[in-house]
Amino acid sequence: MTPYPTPTPLLTAKQTATWLATSEAALSQLRYRGEGPAYVQLGRAVRYRVTDVEDFIDAAVVRTSR
Repeated sequence: MTPYPTPTPLLTAKQTATWLATSEAALSQLRYRGEGPAYVQLGRAVRYRVTDVEDFIDAAVVRTSR
């Protein structure tokens, strides 16, 4: 029997916006401009993989030179 991979959790836009401390509208604008985290389009539903949101946060880290 072939084992199934562990599924990656999917978050709603509301959950993702809460996590990023922003509004759903702002998250929608990021999506529209292609600047937000990668997302999954399931029909009309938009979902975010936890790993993609974490990658988005990691890419936004600014390191100071001091």
